[in-house]
Amino acid sequence: MAPQGMHVGLGGLYVFRLIVLGLVSCGLISLLDYMIRARRFPKLVDPEGMTLRSGVRVSWRELTQVTRVRYTRYGFRVAGALELSFGRTTALIRPMYVANADGVIAYISQVTGRSLSTG
Repeated sequence: MAPQGMHVGLGGLYVFRLIVLGLVSCGLISLLDYMIRARRFPKLVDPEGMTLRSGVRVSWRELTQVTRVRYTRYGFRVAGALELSFGRTTALIRPMYVANADGVIAYISQVTGRSLSTG
C-alpha cells in the first residue's frame, strides 16, 4: 500500500536558476520561466492523484500517457524528464528541477502500478 502522500518541492538548481535569471532581468525572466515551466511541476502527490503548482488537480484514473523525455546536447544525454499526460493537462517531472525526483517517481510507480523512469 502506498504512503498517504508527499509534498514536492522545487529543486535547488531550479531555485538557483530563478535567482540568477531574476538578478539579470530584474525578475522578468524568472517570472515568465516560473509561469510557463514550473506550473507543470507537481506540488502534491497522493494515492488519488496529483496537484500541480498551477493548482490543477488530476486523478490517476485520468492518466493517459507517460512519456520519457531525453534532452541531448552534441549527441550526449544531458538530462531526462518524465511527462505525465492527463487528457489536456501535462505534468512534468525533471530531476534537476524537482526536489527528491527519484522518490516522487518511485511513489508514482507504486501508486499507478507502472514501472517509470526518466529518459
